[in-house]
Amino acid sequence: MDHLTSPNPELERLRRQTREGQAYWGGTGPAGQTCGACVWWRFGEHHHRRAYCHKYAAMTGKRSVPAVPGGALACKYFEKRGEKT
Repeated sequence: MDHLTSPNPELERLRRQTREGQAYWGGTGPAGQTCGACVWWRFGEHHHRRAYCHKYAAMTGKRSVPAVPGGALACKYFEKRGEKT
């Protein structure tokens, strides 16, 4: 469907840069930041080889959530690791 004209180019841009399992639209966090630097992005207790957004898990109440690549653009819930109070 990439050949269709989007009625809302901004929404389409956000959709394209957001990964399944992110708590909010990718790219809405601080410029240049990625999920891998966020306190919410971490490995699960039973899934040591995949990391996911714990904020997404908390918001949705889901126990099984999609893995999110560390290089995904940060969302508005980004909190830099080491700075959370």
